[in-house]
Amino acid sequence: MSTTIRRAERGELAEVLALLRTCELPIEGVEENLDGFLVARENETLIGTIGLERYREAGLLRSLAVASSARGQGLGGRLVTMLLDSAKERGVSTVYLLTETAEAFFPCFGFEKMPREELDPALDASRELQGVCSETAVAMRLRLGQGPYSVIATKSNKNA
Repeated sequence: MSTTIRRAERGELAEVLALLRTCELPIEGVEENLDGFLVARENETLIGTIGLERYREAGLLRSLAVASSARGQGLGGRLVTMLLDSAKERGVSTVYLLTETAEAFFPCFGFEKMPREELDPALDASRELQGVCSETAVAMRLRLGQGPYSVIATKSNKNA
């Protein structure tokens, strides 16, 4: 069996939303930003997804979800690396995220914790930041010009 990762297509929205619900992640804003999502498939089955909302030079990484049957094989790391590559190609200079469960996972890509009040104000337009994410979520940031996240990702956490 082989896993393919590619841009999400409109016809996959229902599957992406179902996986996010299964993983207990917010779905608000996904439909409007589906063009920034990647999907991972094992044959015909959706086993992973990740999204990027772009706001000028700032990006919001969101919705990293891996089906329980596919965890522990490095798929989460592959999704993050491909998304960061795509963000850089699209002119994003800084990627932000909020997490309640993966604070230990993202530093292996170079993300650093930061005060939530220092998030780029352009991100205020994101539905995910308009009250969907809990106030206790940890804010993190990665400046794409600083560091070899692709190389760091090869050491990524095996749980994702």
